[in-house]
Amino acid sequence: MPFAEKLKTLRLEHHMTQEDVANRLSVARPTIAGYETKNRQPSLENLSALAKLFDVTVDYLVTDKNMNEYINLDSSKRAFPLDEGRELFARYQKLSPDSRKLLLDFINVLEKTEQNAQKRQYL
Repeated sequence: MPFAEKLKTLRLEHHMTQEDVANRLSVARPTIAGYETKNRQPSLENLSALAKLFDVTVDYLVTDKNMNEYINLDSSKRAFPLDEGRELFARYQKLSPDSRKLLLDFINVLEKTEQNAQKRQYL
């Protein structure tokens, strides 16, 4: 998927208008419209700001890979099957920023619970 389509998709997934994105980047709304219609390319500074805003990497924004292709973990380092990882990541990407934070907080609680259980096992 080209950059213009990715930007528009990310913006819509985050329930943002072009004006919202423009305000966050301190640019004019027509600038964002230009990015989405392939008429303009963002500066490195704006590209970095877009990646941060949408919680993706700059590489993801500028490569022609879709999100599923972008997950390319070395199989020896996988903690779970790649299909499961893709599903988790795809579902995470669909969440609102607030829900993403809640999910990460919940994962932190689960990790601490498991760490405590492991500590008790060694006692």
